[in-house]
Amino acid sequence: MSNEKLFGTAITPDWNDTASSLLRQARTRIDYILRKMAFQTVIYSIWREHNSRRHGGVWITTEQLTRNIDK
Repeated sequence: MSNEKLFGTAITPDWNDTASSLLRQARTRIDYILRKMAFQTVIYSIWREHNSRRHGGVWITTEQLTRNIDK
């Protein structure tokens, strides 16, 4: 499923737009659940990378982080 189908075409880096998009009713319950899971995965992955860097762990590139999230 492409991002366009799940999140719509108006994806922006603005936090308010992102929060509104997550709270907006999806066409189906599964779309709503998948949207929330995708968002939570991204936030968790960024938080984990931040903690790794802060506490002397191995740094990964943005491309590696993106690939890990995509899995």
